[in-house]
Order: sequence, then structure tokens, then C-alpha cells
Amino acid sequence: MFGEVTPPSGPITVARLTGGLTNLVFWARHPNLQGQTLTPGTKEAAEWSKILKDEVTSALHNSSTQYRIGQLIFFSRHPNILGHFKQQPQAQQQTLWNEFLDIRNNIVQPWLALQIARGTVNSRTIFVVDNDVFRGLPWETRTRAGDEIASQFDFVNGTAKITVMFLDPARFPEEFNFSDAVITVTDLPPNVHVDTALRQQVNNLNRAMGALGSRQRIPAPAPIRLSVDRYGLAIMNKFVTPATAGPQVAVPLMASAVDLNDLIKYLNEEYIPEVFHKGRSTKDEIPTDKARWTGPQREMVGIALGRAIAHEVRHLYVRNPDHAADGLGSAGYRLFGQNTIAFSAADRTSIQSSITALEGQQGNRNVAASYAAAERALDFPF
Repeated sequence: MFGEVTPPSGPITVARLTGGLTNLVFWARHPNLQGQTLTPGTKEAAEWSKILKDEVTSALHNSSTQYRIGQLIFFSRHPNILGHFKQQPQAQQQTLWNEFLDIRNNIVQPWLALQIARGTVNSRTIFVVDNDVFRGLPWETRTRAGDEIASQFDFVNGTAKITVMFLDPARFPEEFNFSDAVITVTDLPPNVHVDTALRQQVNNLNRAMGALGSRQRIPAPAPIRLSVDRYGLAIMNKFVTPATAGPQVAVPLMASAVDLNDLIKYLNEEYIPEVFHKGRSTKDEIPTDKARWTGPQREMVGIALGRAIAHEVRHLYVRNPDHAADGLGSAGYRLFGQNTIAFSAADRTSIQSSITALEGQQGNRNVAASYAAAERALDFPF
């Protein structure tokens, strides 16, 4: 069942394994540093971290390798079982197999998911936080929203397309590339959510910049007094620290939110038609109880939510102008109407060029972690 594998001496962890592999790669390139402890903030320490992130961890992040790492950990705990698994009583085999599955699913996979970077600079992923509010929507609404977001950004091309991902907060990567975007569907006022998210991110990013050797720090954000879009808000400050402050670090500060309650209220007030029957006017409003939504209502909310999210995500890519002259990126954008609702041709060009510029700005610099392992016990910063 487990195959042939040579167990290491003594129990191991994923962190110990990946650290050891990183040491081997680093020492092969710098044999004069073998066995030495690296000083945090030095270029050597930064190179070691980059090898761990870009080479070792990414190489381990596939199902067959995860399976083999699980084997190594399992047999380091039970070296006497190697080669004798089938000789164990059936009940004991099942107990051991369950332990192996627990190691693979609850130790190996989560650790690698937390450590692995989002990939190359052009990862271009829109993360929708799969929190209680978003998860509480009907599956048809969630699926339709995701399809709408993807279709709105389908024009993005060149080195990579845009990917839309619903992801549980606990599964978020530590770092985000400048080509990534993160948005939350909330039942709070968007300015309250974004203000809280920015404050937590600033704390996280400042710690990360210090660990990477930069002396630059982000000041505490001022209270948000910006006018909120119809039902959402997004703020972005993706920048590279100056060379005068030490090693240059790419810092992806961003937060955005769409208020689901506001969105449904807006749909009920402006997009649900009145029906006149026997001298009376009625409206088939979207009820508060999502279980009572009809098929067309689930579809309508999904389309509207996808378009509202796309509008806010635009703010996470385009610095100027704040809003487009027309289309989905405009300040007065509409969710439904006679014409197709989409970004205007001029705004598409602006979005594409902004994403390309952000990727060039980030380059191959180390990226400050927005949600590193040390922050996992704190509030989710998005």
C-alpha cells in the first residue's frame, strides 16, 4: 500500500524536510557557507528563502510528492512497520492507514498550501474569500458570480489569463503577487471591513518587510473617509520599497469588499419590476431568506454580485483614473440594462496595461507576506 521508501532517522516534520532540502540546494551553490547559520536580513538569507519558496516548495506541491512526503513522516514515526505493513492484523492496518491519511491531508497538504507562493509574477488570480457570507449563498448564485467575474476579465491576455478562485481564509497563500486581487463578500458596511483589513495587513506587511531586511515601514492607515461605491469599496497600494531602505521588497497592500445586503436592497429597489394586476402594484422582491430564492432570483443575484466584484477588483489593478468614463468601471455603472454590461474598450486597455505595469514593478523582488504562518492565529486580513 505504501510502496518502498527509506525512512529518515527520527521523527520529521514537513518544515524540517523542506528546510533540509533547501539547505542542500543552497550549500551546493555556496559550499563555503555549509553548516553556517545565516543572519536574517542578509542577501544570503533572502536567497535561502527564495530557494525554499520558488524551487523546493513548488517542486513538492503535487499529489504524488505529497503522498511520498506523507510516507516519510509516517515511517519516521513507525520505522518497524516498513516492509511489514501487510503482516499487521487487519484492524491495525486500517488504524495505520487512517493515520497516514491524516498526515497527508492534515499535515502535509495544509503546510505546503500555506508556504507555496502563488506562482510566477503573472499569476493573475482573483481570490474571492470563501467566508460564511459567501458560502451561505445558493450554489447556483456562487457559480454564476464566478462565471461572471471570469467573463468580465476574459479580455486580459498576453503572458497569462485571469483565474477566479473561491478559497477558504485558512487556505490562503502567505504572499500575493501584484497581479493578484482579493475581495470579500460581507454583510458589514464596506468601509468598516476594508478599514479593519488594511490595519491588519499593515501590521503583517511591516513584520514581513523587517524580516526581509527592509527598513521601510507602512504608516498606520488613517480612518477611511472615502465615498463608497454603490455597494462596495476597494483600496490598493502595491509598491516597491526604495533601495535606500535596504533590500527592495514588493509590498502588495490591498483590500476590497462588496456588501451583499446593500446589493440585494439595490436590486429590489431599482431592478425588480413592478407588476400591475387588477389595479394593484406588486413586486416580486428577493427575500432575506436565501432558501426562498427562486431560480431566476439566484441567477440575478449571481450576475449582479459578479459584476459588483469585477468593478471593485478593477480598483485593485488600476491606480488612475479612479473610475472609467463609462462602462462597468465607471462611477455610475449599472448592473443591468438594455446594453451588455462590461468594461468599456478604453477601460479594458487601461486594465491590461495596469496589470502589465504592476508585474514589471514587482519584477523578481522578494514579496512581503500578507498572511504569513506567524499571523495565522490573528484576524484574517482580507
